[in-house]
This record gives sequence, structure tokens and C-alpha cells, in this order.
Amino acid sequence: MNRSIIRGIGFAAAGTSVGMGVGVAMARRAARNAEAPFYDETQPPGTPEQYGSVRFAMPFHFRHSHGFASLHTASFDAVRDSLPSAELRPIRLPDGHALIYLLALRHLDVTDGSDHPTTLLVPTGGEVDVAVVVTHGPESRLRTIGTLAGMASGGAELFGLHMAVTHRQVRETGRLGWGLPKFVADMDFDDDTVMQRVRVAEGDAHILTLAVRPHGRPSIQRQAIAQYSVLDGRLIRMDMRSYAWMQRRFGGAEIDIGTDHPVAADLRRLEVSPRALVSWNVPAMRVIAMAGVPIGDARPYEGYLGMDRDFGRFTVRYPGTGPIDQYAGIRAAMEAAVHRRRRAEPAAG
Repeated sequence: MNRSIIRGIGFAAAGTSVGMGVGVAMARRAARNAEAPFYDETQPPGTPEQYGSVRFAMPFHFRHSHGFASLHTASFDAVRDSLPSAELRPIRLPDGHALIYLLALRHLDVTDGSDHPTTLLVPTGGEVDVAVVVTHGPESRLRTIGTLAGMASGGAELFGLHMAVTHRQVRETGRLGWGLPKFVADMDFDDDTVMQRVRVAEGDAHILTLAVRPHGRPSIQRQAIAQYSVLDGRLIRMDMRSYAWMQRRFGGAEIDIGTDHPVAADLRRLEVSPRALVSWNVPAMRVIAMAGVPIGDARPYEGYLGMDRDFGRFTVRYPGTGPIDQYAGIRAAMEAAVHRRRRAEPAAG
């Protein structure tokens, strides 16, 4: 890994902090923000709409998630040419590289914004996102780098290039609700206190493996996130806010990119660095995703569509165990329902 880049990010972030008059005042403000209520109980429930097989009302609530993330360099020109609108500008590091953000999550409880929801929208699932760190409008490189390094206030802006998920319902809601380039993939997580790892594949084709070594003082972080996408020829901005218990460190993560899959080929085309500049461990996270808002025109961008299937493989391995199939119960229930229906057919005839 290029240590001069890491030092450059650290110096830039520190310089940004000093320039904005943070330090002790920033720490106190962060503490107050962490204690403030996260949910807005005064917000009226949204109007339910149908998105594929799922009907829900905005906003989308990820009530309980956990995961890990990393930040990598990439070719600025290749990243810029991948974006669907000139209004989105990749962040350019001092050495000329762009930034790619990888996020791996396991979602447990997901609900919508209806009045007192009593059921989960979708099954538990895995998600691995590959996104470009961008700005919409005038670029503020120092502020963005400082935010990513945890040394400045503000929010991240991302354009999702590829978003792997483990079941069809999330793929449909993401694509139809916000234009997010989601596809169904297979994910195998290794969950340990010294290493967090996920292997993403589609059948026999390896896409990527991300490994993060947790380190650093845990802290509560609240962040505003702008997620950009394309829907029906329009550039969409989806605002999200998160509340997370996390660890952050420089370095501490590697990505192994596959060779025989379209998404892997795209990551190689972007020249994504194997080692991370910054990494995060996120033992607990809550996210609220608002409705998308059109902000301009854009070229079509669908990303990788993937195979048409209901579920991918979704396993989690802890030290001393084999891979635990997270969908074993769902598959058993589906098979039992099919068996009951088949037994009832002769009687009905």
C-alpha cells in the first residue's frame, strides 16, 4: 500500500479539522449528537406503494444491521467515465486517484415507514456495495477526505456501481424504488473478533473477497449520506442517515478481486487497489433511507443484472463452527408449502 497516500489523507484530514476549528469542541458536539434521538416520531407515515413483490411506505428502515467497510484508490479517469452524469464528480486524491468505497452488511430487521409496522418487509440478508465517492456540484476535497477519515463533520456522497444482495425482494425494491444497481449473489461471511471477511460470488464465479481487521477505539457516529442512482433517465438522490457503533483505522483491510465474473472484470478495469486506505468495523448500525428525489438528467445505468433467482447462498461462519446457512429455515418452509400444495391438488381435482 502506498503509505504516502495514507499520510496525505491523515494530514489533509488533520488540516481540515484545524481549519474548521474542531478538536475538543468537535468531540463535545459529537457526544451531544450521539445522545440526541435518532428517530423522528413526528414524521407522518408515507403512502404505501408496490415495488415488485414488496409493498411498503417510505422511508425504508434498517433497524438492526452490522458489517464492515473499506476505502480504496482507483483510476480517476476510469471512475469518472463510469459515472452517468457530469454533475457527479469523483473525489480526486492529491496523487490523482479516485476513491472506491466497499461496504459489507448483514441486515437483520427491516421495516418501512408506515404507522407502527408489525411485520418485517424482507428476510434477513447480506449486502455488499461497491460505490464511488463523489461530490454533486463544486468539489470540496479536503472536507470530504476529512469526513471519511473521521476528523471532520459532514456527510458522504456515493454513487453505487454494483450492489450485491442475497435475495430477490431486496433487488426488486432497490431497483424499482431508487434505481439502485442490485443483483442477487452468494455471500459467505466469516465473523471473528480479529477478522471480518466476506466472499461474494455468483455460482462458481468469484467476484470479490473483502477482509477487515478490526482495530481502534469504538465510538458512536451519526452521519448523513447521499446515495445517487439513475431511475427512468433521471439522476436520483436518496438521503440516508445512520447511527452506528464503529471502529475506524488507517489501512487494516484487503480486497481480493475475482477473474471470471463481469463485476470482477469491472473492478479490475477501475484499477481498484487491493489494500485499503481506511477501514471500518461496524458492530451495530441503524439506517433510515428516504424516498429518492430527481435532481437532473442522466445516462442510463443499470449495473450488473445477474441471474434471475429468488435467493443466493447466505452463510455465516463463527470460530469453531461450520458455515451456518441463514436461509435453511426459509427453504424448508418453502419446500413444505410446495409439498402441502401438491398433496392438496388431487383432493381439489
